[in-house]
Amino acid sequence: LRLLVPCYPLERRVSKLEILRSAIRYISILEYCLGLRSEPIGCKLYF
Repeated sequence: LRLLVPCYPLERRVSKLEILRSAIRYISILEYCLGLRSEPIGCKLYF
C-alpha cells in the first residue's frame, strides 16, 4: 500500500496509521476527480 499511495518519500519511515490515512485521503481525491464527491475528505481546495 505504501508504494501505491503517493504521499511520502520512500526513504522516510512512515507509520501504518499515516499510510492508511494517506490512502483514505488519496482515494477521496480520486473520487473527487471522478465526480463522485463534491469535496475530498480532509482537503480544502483553493483555486
